[in-house]
Amino acid sequence: MKIELIALFSWQMDIKPLLIELHFLPCLEYFCLLLHHKEVYLEVHESYVKGSYRNKARIVTSNGVQTLSIPLQKGKHQQKNIQEVQIAETTQWRRQHWRSLKTAYQSAAYWDDYAPEVEALLQDKSDKLWGYNLQLIKGLIDILQLDIDLKLTDSYAQETTDSQDLRQKVLPKNKDWHTPSIQTVAYEQVFQDRQAFVMNTSILDLLFCKGPESSLILENMITFS
Repeated sequence: MKIELIALFSWQMDIKPLLIELHFLPCLEYFCLLLHHKEVYLEVHESYVKGSYRNKARIVTSNGVQTLSIPLQKGKHQQKNIQEVQIAETTQWRRQHWRSLKTAYQSAAYWDDYAPEVEALLQDKSDKLWGYNLQLIKGLIDILQLDIDLKLTDSYAQETTDSQDLRQKVLPKNKDWHTPSIQTVAYEQVFQDRQAFVMNTSILDLLFCKGPESSLILENMITFS
């Protein structure tokens, strides 16, 4: 046992801080990365890029995967500073998102335990995408009781040797994971009687389904490479 503990400690000491962009209701693999690195730098000075999870999240419903999207104000957002990207308030999207979550997870084992806290986070009135996502992830880390040190970048660096740069790596189209290795751990989902296990959806799927076991499941997804 002593040998295992020493090996684990040495392995953790070799891990560089993580550099990554901020996502909306991040997927399980994203949270595995945060948990694995402990010290995390969120990229504040990047440009908005389409085709990412910056304003999209995936949940599991009775009809399969549903994507929740935060609407953005009309205009060109591609390559716009992420802090300047504004949320569109022309629709009641917060209410619509909550209805979708309630329909999908109200029969989940831990819905009643976490729904009030999650709803309060989702109803935040931030008008900027960055600010909204930041308060969400901080709130989710608190709910999950994860030991993660979130920091913000001071400026944009094209390349860095001081951190593990995984910006633009956690993408809907990119399933190539090298550092750290992440292996899916299946758990009981709400509609498992009618559909196969759906991998790597929003952290809310795990939270509502497994509650206080969520952090352990995330840890078990992280493997040694």
